[in-house]
Amino acid sequence: MLSSLQTLTDVDHKKAISKEIRNAHIAHEQWVRHVKHLVENLPVHKAMIPLSSTECDFGKWLYTTGMKYKAIPALTRIIFKIEQDHRDLHNIYLRIYKIYFLETQRSWAMNLFTSSRKKITPEKHAEAVKYYQEMEKMSIWLIKSLDQLESLLAKQKNETIAQVI
Repeated sequence: MLSSLQTLTDVDHKKAISKEIRNAHIAHEQWVRHVKHLVENLPVHKAMIPLSSTECDFGKWLYTTGMKYKAIPALTRIIFKIEQDHRDLHNIYLRIYKIYFLETQRSWAMNLFTSSRKKITPEKHAEAVKYYQEMEKMSIWLIKSLDQLESLLAKQKNETIAQVI
């Protein structure tokens, strides 16, 4: 999804990293928007909203490029926070997923391969909306952490960044 930084000069590293973080930010917002569409009963296929925190585009960035930044001591804490918030978001989405897709009469595996939504009660819809509102708040924290990561990376020496890329 996101490009490699290994062939760039030192001068270009920070610009490329900033662009990758912005792309990760966009990927995250798109994932959240798909969840919103689901909750608002707009057309969205569940494959567009991966359950696993490692399978969404943001997660793919986080668990490849993003994790490299843990090697920089000044960034370890913020990467850990981003990872935890991201995992928590997917856990909340799992609750929404269960409302819209899981049928108790089917096995878990069968539910994973079924793409149609089940009909839900107004109470279940209200529950999904509540979970989504929780996701929105957590998403704001995640975006703030990404902004903080970008800011902290900008303050790092090029040599430090080059060692982890």
